[in-house]
Amino acid sequence: KASSISSPIRTTSAAATRAADAVTLTLPPSFGSKMSMAAAATPNAPASYPRVQALLRADDASANNIMTLRRSTTGGASVITVGAGSLIFDGSNIAAWAQNAAGTIAGASAAASHAGNFNGGTTLTGAGAGAMPTGITTVHIGAAYNGTVLWNGYISRALIWPETRLGNTLVQSVAGTLPVAGGLVAAGEYLSA
Repeated sequence: KASSISSPIRTTSAAATRAADAVTLTLPPSFGSKMSMAAAATPNAPASYPRVQALLRADDASANNIMTLRRSTTGGASVITVGAGSLIFDGSNIAAWAQNAAGTIAGASAAASHAGNFNGGTTLTGAGAGAMPTGITTVHIGAAYNGTVLWNGYISRALIWPETRLGNTLVQSVAGTLPVAGGLVAAGEYLSA
């Protein structure tokens, strides 16, 4: 028995395998020196799953310049920012993210000002010094830059603010009430449809 489930593969007679679902945006909006992102998802893997699971990641096609929302190997919702090959914000394990539990994670990064939140709980902040990620050329939904670190579950929504560092209160609000279709984050507040 597998430790986690995958989407069904409909066949008429024989068993089939398929590649993991992953989306890559190779022409994303232009990223600046600050950025924010949020995503809603449900992990199928148990908290003890032995691999990090990437939910949403912006990078320069390497591990040197990234901002990522992910689930850790201990099942924690995490926001990580790396610039010029150095970890500048380690928002690991903001909160436990249980198997088959829908959740929303939001993160924001700017020079020496970082935040991460899961489901509207306590916001983890940091003032990590170092160069912000530069040369962001790709956004991955459900995988890392090299096709590994796959998300094992369902992703229902992904949002990116490529040139905006949302304030800590707004990061918490977005993670607590992820914008719905037609929703808008403007002037420092979330406006529903």
